Amino acid sequence: MTSQIKELPEAITCKGISVRTTNNAEISEDTAKLGRLWQKFYQNHASDLPKGEDIYGVYQL
Repeated sequence: MTSQIKELPEAITCKGISVRTTNNAEISEDTAKLGRLWQKFYQNHASDLPKGEDIYGVYQL
């Protein structure tokens, strides 16, 4: 899997699963949530996407 920054010419609607966390929580494996969120996504939702569909991770400050 490769990551890239992609500038889109117009707004798109995103839907998916979410979690609230902090930078401090992500430092420790015991309190980190983002890795488990991505794991849940790939186990439960990725197979429902059409082949070749883009996947976006949206991080809000």
